[in-house]
Amino acid sequence: MIDLKKAEMQDIVDEISAKTGIPKPTLQPWTDAETMNQEPTFAAAGLTFGGEIVLCYCPLIFTKLTRDEICGEIAHEFGHIADGDLAKDRQNMSFKAQQQAELRADAFAKKHGYGSGQAAALREWYYREGGKQIEFLCREYGQLDHPPTLSRIKALESK
Repeated sequence: MIDLKKAEMQDIVDEISAKTGIPKPTLQPWTDAETMNQEPTFAAAGLTFGGEIVLCYCPLIFTKLTRDEICGEIAHEFGHIADGDLAKDRQNMSFKAQQQAELRADAFAKKHGYGSGQAAALREWYYREGGKQIEFLCREYGQLDHPPTLSRIKALESK
């Protein structure tokens, strides 16, 4: 049986919810074989199902990231919730709008004291992947929908 770390993740979500005033989303670990058999290159994603906000996460992030880094990633996802990004049709958003949404989510994490954790998580992934950018490629258009990783780290670490 896989330890889904749901109690640990719930503690993190409870902490961030209390600190930010954002209602707690429902937690859902990704447990499909494809996700569980690959490197966790992402920590979590906020999704909506019938109006319910669900925070999905890969339990393997607990093997790769520290608690501080996980808090940074989850606070970033809370930023998407706060900004209403989950209700937006990302498929129809311009790439610039998608990149700006990522930067706003980073700024939210930073504003609430989780910027250093988000920056550390981004740095860990960047160097683990040999300096490759973390941005996700849009296969249809061949453009990036996330801002450059090192720029995000710099903004998160700035005073």
